[in-house]
Amino acid sequence: MGALAASRPAWAAPPTQGGQSESGYEPRMMAQPLPLSTTRALQELEDQGASLPLHGLAKPKPSKVLPAGDPKESSEGHDVPVDLPRVNTKTKHSGGTGAAERIFGLVPQNSSDEQPKITSQWRLRVQEIIRHNWFDCFVMSMVLLHSLLTGIQIHAMSATGSLHPGPVHQVLNMIFCIFFSAEVALRLYVYRLRFFTMYGCAWNVLDLLVTLFHLFEEFGALVVKATANSELEFTNSSVVRTIRILRGIKVIRLVRFIRYAEELQLIVSCLILSFRTFLWSIGLLVMTFYVMAIYTTQVSYLYRLEFPDSSVNPALEKWWGGIFTSMLSVLQALSGGVDWNDILQPLIAVSPTFACLFILYIGFCFFALMNVITGTYVETVSRQATDLKTRSQILQARRVFQAIDTDHSGFISLEEIRSQTTTAVVLDFFESVDVDPSEAQYLLEVLDMDGSGTINFDEFLHGTLRLNSSARAADLLLVAREMKRFFKHAISELQLLKHHLGIA
Repeated sequence: MGALAASRPAWAAPPTQGGQSESGYEPRMMAQPLPLSTTRALQELEDQGASLPLHGLAKPKPSKVLPAGDPKESSEGHDVPVDLPRVNTKTKHSGGTGAAERIFGLVPQNSSDEQPKITSQWRLRVQEIIRHNWFDCFVMSMVLLHSLLTGIQIHAMSATGSLHPGPVHQVLNMIFCIFFSAEVALRLYVYRLRFFTMYGCAWNVLDLLVTLFHLFEEFGALVVKATANSELEFTNSSVVRTIRILRGIKVIRLVRFIRYAEELQLIVSCLILSFRTFLWSIGLLVMTFYVMAIYTTQVSYLYRLEFPDSSVNPALEKWWGGIFTSMLSVLQALSGGVDWNDILQPLIAVSPTFACLFILYIGFCFFALMNVITGTYVETVSRQATDLKTRSQILQARRVFQAIDTDHSGFISLEEIRSQTTTAVVLDFFESVDVDPSEAQYLLEVLDMDGSGTINFDEFLHGTLRLNSSARAADLLLVAREMKRFFKHAISELQLLKHHLGIA
């Protein structure tokens, strides 16, 4: 045994006090990079002020003694800690995306993220009321009832030909107006100026504008009715005509459902974030329509000048009488507004050759251009949906970590996980990663990258994101590299054993 120990190479040194060999094989399967989209989402959330505990105290690790003068062995057998500079993962579109996300509240935030610093007891009590789930449910019920009442009222007025709702509708409208005004006033009282800058402030501003329109409708009608000398003067009043136009705006409050339905919020968020792609697609279509409209309008105009008594001149003037008329005709032909054969027949009478070119143009737009635009738009929406889901997972991981870390040490242990397995947040987390709460110990072993028995937020975030996603090509390459390292180490150990046992 003494000869065996003396002849043992440096990479096969006995374990040190920390439990690891000085230069032997150590698995590095968990040292995997995050996807670029996840890294970008983390940086944007930090830039927006989200309190992600990513920079806490590092857990102590056993020291490693590297063999001197052997850089190859050091790079192959050890995880050398290197302070890497922070990579700027922002893109030229990340600023606009982050601003839209904060303004419209595209990703659900924790209820404590936007709590203002309040010292007044009255404001604290009002804050507890307006942030309660039952209050939100009651407000949404009132929104539904008011939207239903507005529809019934407009339907009744349209059926009877009346210009004014009945007294019952007027009383109910006034009750709803007072309720929604009080709700907005309470939120303004609690948040003050942050009402216009907080996360999801666009919906606050929308509520305020709709409430102001509602107040103008109700009190404007009362003032005009009280000051009008006759029914005719009241009916022809400009204020009353404006009120009739603005009456349907109150139903816009229904968009508040977006904030409480996760799937609906995801759809609307993707539509908002893909608006840039939509604008460029519209611009490309307008350019192609404009080019074709110039040629068709010119051909139609010259034909009508040359043959003023032709029977196709009325059809030419109807479909191709001007630039904007021609662009509209092309749009209708592509979107199904009219049959493109109807607008083609006058062009056949003008020039069969030009009609063939127009058929080729319609085929190109229908089979190539529209499909490319649709595919690009779908890809953009899919990418935005993936990014939003990643941000939601990051924020959910933060909430779960804060719920489990009861002592606020920045690390969670097996005892803390087991003590919180009955809470709703932790149960949702176990369900999202498809792990039974009774198997918390195995989950801790998977998430604990350095084997210290505790998990910091960095390990928790990396592990949960990987458990919620599928394997990537980079993951498979790392597995292959790790298996290669393992087999090289195993072959070296077997060769050493065969040498000392005298086996050829």
